[in-house]
Amino acid sequence: MSSLIKLDGKPLEKLIDAISKGIGDYRRPGQIRREADAKAYEIITLEKAKHIAHLHNQELDQNFVDRMNNRIIEREIWKQQNIDAIILEAKKQLQNESVSDDPVEKDWSIRFFNIVEDVAQEELQMIWAKILAGEVKKPKSFSLRTLELLKNLSMHEAKIFLKLANYAICSENVHFIFSEDEEFLKTHSISVDNRLLLDEIGLINLSDLNFTFSLADEEQSESILNFGTKKIIFTLTKANSHCRFNILPFTSIGIELLRLIQLDPDDDYIHLVFNRLLALKFPARITS
Repeated sequence: MSSLIKLDGKPLEKLIDAISKGIGDYRRPGQIRREADAKAYEIITLEKAKHIAHLHNQELDQNFVDRMNNRIIEREIWKQQNIDAIILEAKKQLQNESVSDDPVEKDWSIRFFNIVEDVAQEELQMIWAKILAGEVKKPKSFSLRTLELLKNLSMHEAKIFLKLANYAICSENVHFIFSEDEEFLKTHSISVDNRLLLDEIGLINLSDLNFTFSLADEEQSESILNFGTKKIIFTLTKANSHCRFNILPFTSIGIELLRLIQLDPDDDYIHLVFNRLLALKFPARITS
C-alpha cells in the first residue's frame, strides 16, 4: 500500500487525507499496519476478557486465550483487507481526475470506514470504492443517510436497483421513471413487487405524482429528457404549452446512488416515451 503514497497529485492527497481521518495514519506499509493494529486490538480485548473473568471468579486457560487471540488477529486482518481493496479501487478511479478544494468531513470518513471494513463481496466493494472516489472529488456528494442505507442493502436489492436505474430519466434536476404504461413496467424488471421493495428501502417514491412541463412567456421552448447517453428533445408552443407525465420519482438517496451507475438506456423505453410525446402532438426528436 506504500505505492499509494508515492503517487503525486491533489486527488491522491485528498484520498490520503480522507483515509487518515477515518482510520488514522495510512502512510506506513500495509502489512506493518495490519499487524500492529491487530496486536493492539488483541491486547485491549484480552485485558477486557481477563477483567470479566475476574469479576466472575474464573481463570482463563491458555488454550482459551490462544483461540481468542487467533480469532481477533484473523478478524482484524480480514477487515483491513476489505479496506485495502476498496482504497485501491478508489485510487484507480481518481487517477487523472480533478477534485474540488473542499476536504472530506471527518465524521463522513469515520462512518465510511466503519462500514466498509465488513464489506467482503467484490461487487459491493466496487460500489463503495465509487462512493469514496466520488466523495473525494466532490465532498457532500453522498450523505450519511446514503451510507447507512447502502450498508444494509443486500446484493439482491442492489441488482434490482441497478436494473431499474436504466429506466431513469433526468429533466430539470428531477430524476424519475415514466410510469404511464403499466404493461411495459411489468415486463421490463419494473414489476410491482420490485417497485414496492425499492419504495420500502427508500430509493423510489410510489406516491401518485406527475411531472409537468410548461411554457412561460416565450413563443416556444425546448425541453429535454435525458436517458443516460441519449435524450429526447421536444418543443412546447403556444398552441401546446403543457406536457404532463405520470412518474415514479427517485428519492434523494436514490439520486445519489444513480451517480454510481453507468446507465444503459433501453431503446424500447425511449421510443415508448417518444411515441407518447408524438401522440400528444409535441414535435420531438431522439439524439445521442
